[in-house]
Amino acid sequence: MRVEDRGDVGVVDSSEVTTSVSESNKKYFKTATVNGSSVTAFIDFGSECSMIRLSVFRKIGSCYNVNKLPVLRGFGNSSVQCVGKQIVQIVIDNVEANLELPIVPDDVMHVPLLVGQTFTEQPHVIIRRTSDSLERTMGGIVPTYQQK
Repeated sequence: MRVEDRGDVGVVDSSEVTTSVSESNKKYFKTATVNGSSVTAFIDFGSECSMIRLSVFRKIGSCYNVNKLPVLRGFGNSSVQCVGKQIVQIVIDNVEANLELPIVPDDVMHVPLLVGQTFTEQPHVIIRRTSDSLERTMGGIVPTYQQK
């Protein structure tokens, strides 16, 4: 998915993932911490942004911003209107990053948390991918998110 800026506008169990997962794709599922709450995450190197389902974000108990929401564009140029966004801290395998996380309706995403390039491409995040695992290490200082 990619983000198009319009400008105007708890614990989650892995059993909530409703699609079957092949053995080779299991390595892309990780337990993440979002603002201190554990969430099952899917690492997607092809997604320009990270995003979270509304019901999952509500379990975390955080409030969110509804101003200047992005429109997410994906396969076939389909679009999804976010219901909110919030700056959060995500920790995966002891690697932390602060980022603005779009919140999407539950029916548009089958995983609780999708972790895309807004996390994986931060300069301090180093990922080693093998045929059966993903390993993250952190090099450097965690940057804070600077809103534009």
